[in-house]
Amino acid sequence: MLVGMKIENVSYKEPVIQRTLLGKKPANLFNDSPTVTRDYVSVGETFPAGETANVWGDVPDKNADGSPRLREVTANLDLNPRSPLKYGLIAAGIGAAVGALTGLGVGPALGLSQLAGALTGGAGLAALAGGGAALAVHGDQVKVVWTQHDIVDHKLVGYREFVGPGEKNGHQGYFHRFVPDVQATVIGSYQTPAAVHFKEEVKR
Repeated sequence: MLVGMKIENVSYKEPVIQRTLLGKKPANLFNDSPTVTRDYVSVGETFPAGETANVWGDVPDKNADGSPRLREVTANLDLNPRSPLKYGLIAAGIGAAVGALTGLGVGPALGLSQLAGALTGGAGLAALAGGGAALAVHGDQVKVVWTQHDIVDHKLVGYREFVGPGEKNGHQGYFHRFVPDVQATVIGSYQTPAAVHFKEEVKR
């Protein structure tokens, strides 16, 4: 670690989330029967005959009492304010390159050689970009901000069937699309830290 660098190790707890098979739903299908005229229907657990498809969801691990299981993790937060010198030099370098390319094009039109045009354009944009970047980060400060998140449990409670007319392989019929009905329940919350840059407002 560089001398003078301010890195803070912040510990917090987060839920253990597993990608879990919630259940199954009917697979989407095409029915060429002309007698189907519904465009929407809500159904429950009963499956029509045919193939099925898996339904997956993010499920938090739970303790014996049903509460979410948490694990401790550590975030390494960079609490160093942005350096006006560093950002000024970076912006100046970019400005010099862009200015040089611009100067190569407009220099001859102004009666300058290509080299002189490049140097003039590069120096001008370097100073402008470097000064602007340094001013933008002057007075920068950093603080740790905590954000709260819900811990959401997911459960498959059924599915919905959307029916619409269409054509497949030259046959007119209806496409049946089965959308899983997944119930989301908040069972807890947790907080995560982040390093946020800010400036103090100047009071007038």
